[in-house]
Amino acid sequence: MPNAKHKAERGITVVRRKRIKRKTKRISFKLSAWRKKKGSAAARNKGILKANANIIVFTDSDCIVDREWLRHIVSPLNDERIGIVGGKILAKRPCNELEKFGEKIHDHENIIKKLKPPYVITMNWASRQAVLKELGLFDEKFIRGQDVDLSFRILKKGYELVYEPKAIVYHRNENTLLGLFLEGYAHGFNSLRIIKKHKDFMKQFGYRRFNPKSYYELLSYLIARQGYVPKLHLRNRPD
Repeated sequence: MPNAKHKAERGITVVRRKRIKRKTKRISFKLSAWRKKKGSAAARNKGILKANANIIVFTDSDCIVDREWLRHIVSPLNDERIGIVGGKILAKRPCNELEKFGEKIHDHENIIKKLKPPYVITMNWASRQAVLKELGLFDEKFIRGQDVDLSFRILKKGYELVYEPKAIVYHRNENTLLGLFLEGYAHGFNSLRIIKKHKDFMKQFGYRRFNPKSYYELLSYLIARQGYVPKLHLRNRPD
């Protein structure tokens, strides 16, 4: 395992197709474009390889990070047993009820500390560069779910996943019912390759391919917000 000691560096590598014009006194940007390979996995991998730092952090273009996010997301990596740190993901404010429900979908505390097997979402992720290289980076064959795949591979190697609630990002969640279901369908469809690749590993945790609880929770939440809970006698009614 690599040495856990690290020095914080104020550097950001942005990988995207279009040129960015931006100046700042406090942070230096390295801009890099890619053409041969498309997709978020290829972009992240190029960023990892181009970065000149011991620690790599990820967020998404539709996220706003808290002022103290970087300080908190890297802090747990002083422990060399930790492979990934995931922070809290909240909906951008102001938000409607569906966007607020998105916080349940992206609930990192539940995903990392309670879900079996756990994983980390790249919209709020930190790892040592050495760990990412050791595991072969993100699998560029995946259109979605590259973060789940790499999380599982890091777990298999014996590293731990840690939740850091003080490392906060605000994400632009889906704000319509149609958008929410389309997002769920896309993730579900693309998760089939992940399930196939890690089938035996997931079975160790009692994974079931179909879990009606997730659909029940979504329906319960939406109906509860409309005031119909007493008629359906739904449990775990939101406050």
